[in-house]
Amino acid sequence: MPPVTRVYSTACVLTTLAVHLELITPFQLYFNPYLIFQKFQVWRLVTTFLFFGSFGFNFMFNIIFTYRYCSMLEEGSFRTRTADFFYMFLIGGLLMNLLGFFVNLLFLGHAFTIMLVYIWSRQNEHVLMNFFGLFNFQAPYLPWVLFGFSFILGNSVIIDLIGIAVGHIYYYLENVCPARERLFESYDGYDYIEEERDIPPSIMCLCAHPYGGLLDVRTDQPLYDRTDDTCIRYMKGTNMMFFGGLIMGIALEHSNLHRRVALKVIVLFGSSVKKLMAGIMLVTMFLSMWISNTATTSMMLPIVDSILLEIYIANNFKEKNVVLQVLPPNNNNNVKEEEKENGINGEVTNDSNQSDQTIIGNMEHSDLKTLRKALMLSIAYSANIGGTATLTGTGTNLVLQEVFHDTFPSSTSLTFTSWFIYAFPSALITVVAAWLLLFLFFLRNHKETKESGEQIRKASQLKYEELGNLTFHEIAVTIHFVILVLLWFFRQPGIYPGWADLLSNDKSFIKDATPAILISISMFLVPARLDQIFGKKPDAPNGIDRLLNWKVLQTHISWGVILLLGGGFALAFGVKESKLSDVFSDKLQHIEMQPVIMTFVLILIGASVTEMASNVATANVILPVICQLAVHMEVNPLLYIVPTTIGISFAFMFPVATICDFGLARVEEPDKTRYMTQEVVTQYYRAPELLMGARFYTESIDMWSVGCIFAELLGRRILFQAQTPIQQLDLITDLLGTPSSDDMKYACDAARVHVLRQQFKSPSLPSLYNLSTYTNAEAVHLLCQMLAFNPDKRISASAALNHSYLIEGRARYHSCMCRCCYNFGEIRRYATDLEPNAPMPFDNSFEKELTSMSIVKDRLHKEIMQKCMSSNRVPLCINPLSASFKNFASSSVAHPSELPPSPHCWE
Repeated sequence: MPPVTRVYSTACVLTTLAVHLELITPFQLYFNPYLIFQKFQVWRLVTTFLFFGSFGFNFMFNIIFTYRYCSMLEEGSFRTRTADFFYMFLIGGLLMNLLGFFVNLLFLGHAFTIMLVYIWSRQNEHVLMNFFGLFNFQAPYLPWVLFGFSFILGNSVIIDLIGIAVGHIYYYLENVCPARERLFESYDGYDYIEEERDIPPSIMCLCAHPYGGLLDVRTDQPLYDRTDDTCIRYMKGTNMMFFGGLIMGIALEHSNLHRRVALKVIVLFGSSVKKLMAGIMLVTMFLSMWISNTATTSMMLPIVDSILLEIYIANNFKEKNVVLQVLPPNNNNNVKEEEKENGINGEVTNDSNQSDQTIIGNMEHSDLKTLRKALMLSIAYSANIGGTATLTGTGTNLVLQEVFHDTFPSSTSLTFTSWFIYAFPSALITVVAAWLLLFLFFLRNHKETKESGEQIRKASQLKYEELGNLTFHEIAVTIHFVILVLLWFFRQPGIYPGWADLLSNDKSFIKDATPAILISISMFLVPARLDQIFGKKPDAPNGIDRLLNWKVLQTHISWGVILLLGGGFALAFGVKESKLSDVFSDKLQHIEMQPVIMTFVLILIGASVTEMASNVATANVILPVICQLAVHMEVNPLLYIVPTTIGISFAFMFPVATICDFGLARVEEPDKTRYMTQEVVTQYYRAPELLMGARFYTESIDMWSVGCIFAELLGRRILFQAQTPIQQLDLITDLLGTPSSDDMKYACDAARVHVLRQQFKSPSLPSLYNLSTYTNAEAVHLLCQMLAFNPDKRISASAALNHSYLIEGRARYHSCMCRCCYNFGEIRRYATDLEPNAPMPFDNSFEKELTSMSIVKDRLHKEIMQKCMSSNRVPLCINPLSASFKNFASSSVAHPSELPPSPHCWE
């Protein structure tokens, strides 16, 4: 029985049994908003789903249907996605609890069962069902059949309707919404929170606030003044402080100082696995205090991967047989550029006297997998935790500062120093707690030897020595960094007058944005080389090298994040000016709850919402309401908003909650837990008929993908690289021209109308000659036949193999290998560099054994694993539990064998 199904079914049975034995009563389980909020009986939010009534027909009916469809979902579409299945439970339960405030229902277990039935029926539309042998129907009608059955029995149909409604909402969000690409974006909360649009929806506040009536409370204000008030929010002092912090972070990355600090700490701590993880977490926490969490995570991942590689090599080979050498980059011209960037410049060389000796690894895959998971999670968690330690560490803290200063302009209690004094100790304690949990959960049974610990230390030391001596560039950036931190700390420490108080008695005369921009300007002026300061050897290609230049800044800075933060301030301004925060606070102030309990509830709300939404957007929506709530309840606002802000930043529950968790996209898995994907065609290689709604998977679709890969091999770039399926189709028509109606006969009507109503495009096939200097007429001819828009006119696999362009290549591997088989006039000559060295003729008997797709997948997996082991590399594969894979698997481009997106996406 699947784990979630087992837990939920068992809980339902035990709850009913406890009521039957009179250990508890139904009055302690039913849903009651008054008892939940006034008496804080929060268990009723869960127990309302666990009781189906006393033992009888109603109980048996619900428990059988719950077990059946819950297990089919968990073992079917949610296989290897247990976290997503639990996420479905959580979302469904929350939505039903919200509906419970408006509908007088005591128990929601039956509605939850109907929700499971509805989701399964929509995901299995072609399954034929039978109702007690009376009549047959398709699976999507099953919830409505049960609805009619409940109506006949005289049960409340409202429960069935709630289950159907919640099931449809989840099905839409999980299956339909990711597959739909809207042509026009609207200004709403979901678009703003999602943060994944080409034009950040946050700038739409400029239109929505003046024209949408959000600022109409101030009727004496002209329209242009409302626009000015909104524009000011996009670049306030807090945003400029964040901008200065980003510039300092980019300077640290540009000088490579962050990598030196990380490797030095790992060298000091890396004598064992548990110390290595502690060092990685501490340095990640420290760097994320000043650099963005995502940038810190991206920097730490290749460092950890390189150390894992050394651990793998050290545990696979005997020291007497293998000598580990880390060569300088200029001594190995064959090292890949990506390996140079990641610091993986090492190679394994056999001793000259024992080069023929067979090397057998002794490293267990499960140990390596567990270790890598622990280190990757430690990076993701410590990056999020470290961002809460300083005001500039994450945008959520800056939102808190801005909301607090807008609500209480005269207050000076929230400064960089006061925040650091509060947040840094709590962040340090949280990191220690996270390290302890990760160690107990992953590494308590890890097998470790003295030799492996020494190898970790040596590998880290060698990586650190590759950086060379400390440069003047790194020293200068360090000095600027220290000065900036000191200026932030001692501007207005509160305990004694700061340097800002010496310049003016006005508390708001100088704020934290001033030193941030001042230090940024200084880094644009100071040379990066010591000899250029004194005018010696100004031999830089573009003059004097600076600590930071505009080209580097423009390339690395996240302008979208700055707009997002400014849009959040504008959104908070609209919430305040429209009195929406006052409305919510008035509704909430009548709740009789102790401040400590209220703080805990607000933390839970913030931490739960941010699991499904952006941290910055969540803070901008929630914090103004909490500030007004604290004022009405006569409580210090910092008691509510500071812990809530920390809770919003701790987005740990789901992988999609923060981009830092994407580092777990690649892990090694043993054979027994591997689930290879079904037919997968990425969007870049997807045939136009699939993009336009075709419902049949044919050979021509595979030939289109082969043609895209062929073009990529010729041009060394992706031929049709777009962000959305609609953009993908536009790129195809740009090359092939506008297709005729006959070419689109497999497309849905809406998609066909979408293409035909656009401006007519002429084919630009001659541009294929520009793919590379080796592209000839035969290659273009074959490519055009593979990329025919009409699948019926697309070349077949057998015809492509017999094409003149490929016949020449096959002749080079002729089984006879004699010169008589080659036509010298057509430049088909014997190639000595491709002469086979096989000791016996080629045996194709293995092809007869490949009788099913599962056998092919198994053979392919074993071949990959053997190659990985023989090449001394960590075998990496797709992790089906990672956020990246789950987002891909649920998208419209993942499984062409399933039904395509709804035709309504073209309207």
